[in-house]
Amino acid sequence: MKKVFVFLLSVSFIVACSDSEPGVGGSTEIAFDRAGLLKSLVNNHFISDFEDFAAETETVKNLTNTFTATPTQENLVTLRAAWVKAYKVFQTVAPYDFGKASDISFYFNLNAHPLNVDETKTNILKPAFVAKDLQISTNQDAQGLPAMDYLINGLATSDEDIVAFYTGADAEDYKEYLTAVATRMDTLTDEVLANFKSEAFNSEFTSNTSAAKTGAVNVFVDRFIVYFERRLRSSKIGIPAGEMDRDKRPNQIEAVFMPEISRELALDALENTREIYEGVTTDEVSLSSILVLRGRQDLDTRIKNEFTASREAILNLNENLQLQATTDAAKMLQVRSVLQKLVVSLKNDLISELALEVITADNDSD
Repeated sequence: MKKVFVFLLSVSFIVACSDSEPGVGGSTEIAFDRAGLLKSLVNNHFISDFEDFAAETETVKNLTNTFTATPTQENLVTLRAAWVKAYKVFQTVAPYDFGKASDISFYFNLNAHPLNVDETKTNILKPAFVAKDLQISTNQDAQGLPAMDYLINGLATSDEDIVAFYTGADAEDYKEYLTAVATRMDTLTDEVLANFKSEAFNSEFTSNTSAAKTGAVNVFVDRFIVYFERRLRSSKIGIPAGEMDRDKRPNQIEAVFMPEISRELALDALENTREIYEGVTTDEVSLSSILVLRGRQDLDTRIKNEFTASREAILNLNENLQLQATTDAAKMLQVRSVLQKLVVSLKNDLISELALEVITADNDSD
């Protein structure tokens, strides 16, 4: 459960022309409760979401140790269930790509998909492989949640045959790699959580109320929109359906070796972005509450309706997005179009209304 901290919006909020002052790049700075928004993000989202995810990665690490010590079908099934839960909870922390998360390329080390299967196979059987090798940037697409997907779901078509990889001639190599992947996920998650909980980060982030591009609100909104546009709209839906060149890429979905959970992951990601936008309590300072207090109930309502429409559109897809992309990619592209309406509302209208200075790139995808 998210921890709830109540922050009151500042009373004096609606801005008249005389309350504005020039911002960076000649724009007009709009006054709103930046400090309240930043404190709410740290306490209601960053810390609580990463605490939840850290608990899941620790469970995955521990169950990996159990499975590698005793590689049975029962232990494999238990580990797989923990991995599924961790992948779902990962969707709540994926948008927070700044601070320590950005410094250590957290997102790409945890979820660079599609997995480079050939590189992963080479690493597994490499005589000189050591866990430290996963720190090399070229191994980002050979680790994380996608690598675990391959190691516990993709080695064979039956659990009996998957377990055989961990009991056969190369068992120690497979055990070592699986352990290294699970341990690194947990270690990186703990690093980011410690940073978000630190007094240094909290003080620097929440006090950085500048209206410039380097201001914390601007950085957060920029990363939030980049996540929604590239990693939710495109990576989860558009690219597998062929949004770039109509060349379908069904093997680029998340959880490609357990595709029946791919739609669920997209829905979890969408729900978390909605929570970030609306807040988790009615009293929370959020992007939604800021628009309402600025008299832009119309824009707030439109964005909320677009979140609802996006959820309904995704629910109309097959739970297996790999199968959906293969059999009826046009339907996925229709969902992509629904998500794009929300991208426009956030990227153009929200940013314009709050006169934010952001550096979001146009339309390029992961």
